[in-house]
Formats: sequence, C-alpha cells, structure tokens
Amino acid sequence: MTISNTEIITNPYHIISLLQRTCSAHATISLHRLHEQFVYNSIIVMLDHDAHYFMIDAPVGDQLPLQAKTGDWLKFRIKLHGLILSFEAMIKDALNTNETSPEYQIHLPSQVNYQQRRGAFRASIGYQFNASFSALLAMNQKIHGRMIDLSLRGASVDIEASLLHDLKLQTILHQCQLKSAGDVICLKLATIQTIQISEHSLDIYRLGIEFTDLSPGERRHIQRWVMKFDRENRKSAYTE
Repeated sequence: MTISNTEIITNPYHIISLLQRTCSAHATISLHRLHEQFVYNSIIVMLDHDAHYFMIDAPVGDQLPLQAKTGDWLKFRIKLHGLILSFEAMIKDALNTNETSPEYQIHLPSQVNYQQRRGAFRASIGYQFNASFSALLAMNQKIHGRMIDLSLRGASVDIEASLLHDLKLQTILHQCQLKSAGDVICLKLATIQTIQISEHSLDIYRLGIEFTDLSPGERRHIQRWVMKFDRENRKSAYTE
C-alpha cells in the first residue's frame, strides 16, 4: 500500500532547498495560469537566493506559447524523487518577450504544498523516546543524530551541519545503529536518499535514509518500534 504524507511548507530556507533540488535535478515542472487548463512544461534554470526569485526556461505546451506578463500568477506542480510539490507564484519579470522563447523570473512562493508518497507507514518519534541513529562512512567517519520518524523502509535523521562531511545523495552508510530507550537495532547498510536544511535551524540538516537488504528479524524489530511509536503518539493525541 502506498501512503501519501502531505504538509504545507512555509519556512523560506526549506522552500529554497526544495527549489534548488528541482533545479539541480533538471526536473520537469508543469505550470499553467490560474483559472486556465492549458498546461505547459519547463525547467528551473537558475535560483537567486538573495533576490528571492527563480528563473524558468521558455514554457512548452501543445497550445500556443505561454503569453504572460509581469504580475501574472502561475500555478506550479513538480514531481521530484517521490515528492510532489505544488504552489502558486507571481511573475517578477518577463524576459525576451519579443522572441519565440521567452523566459520568466518568478518570485519565490510563500508556501509550498509538499506531498511524499511512501511504500510503508511512517511513525513520528517524539523527544521522549530519545531515539538516535549512527553510522560509519567509507573512511570510518561517524555520523550521528536524532531520529525524527521511522518506517520499514527508512528513517529521517537530524544531524548537525558540522557532521555533514562530504555527504551526498546515494552515500552508503555502514554499521548503522538505531537506539531508543535502551533498545538497539543494528543494520549493515543504508543509503542517503535526501538531504534538506531543517525548517527550524540552519545548523541542522535532515537526512532521508533508506534501509538496505533487511533480514526478516530486522524487519520484525523495526516494525515493533514503529508500532510502539505510533501507539504512544495516539495516546498523546488522546490526552491532549
């Protein structure tokens, strides 16, 4: 069963991080004018953090070329590695409008609808569980941080920026340890799938970690943790 988690992102650093990933991945973005159905495709060619805008290439569609002007609002939808991002943003400036391939500078959106499709239920982990994750990199460098959530497929882990080293997407982690309330789960391998700036601090990065080749025993152990965290979350919600 595929489960979708949806949230609204308003933190500007998180929004910039998501748009930067979109730009770096050359991901296709779909866009259209508000209240219109004609859909165009484009890519983000540049992101200016200081000026608070991003630039898109000339939108291409089955209909006539997009004819838009400064101040017009557009609706965007982006698919990026299991994520679906959607938002509305206003055109800051229209460039080369007299040519066949105009480009557009777009103001950064104030909020982004963030939807993540997962193949397994993921339970949030509160501070009271004191849950941590640690692992070794190829050069025996150690990373460690606080687990934010957990599923059979992986976990989200907050680490200090100073521990990033040269971490990149698809970095392989060895000798992984998950600890909580005196219990430990040891896994041989995991892979970093996402790296994002935390919504709460520029000094914290959130890693999306995918577990690799779990044994039946490891799967059962993780599932027990997931059920425990979910059960406690439901208790807390009931008492509040």
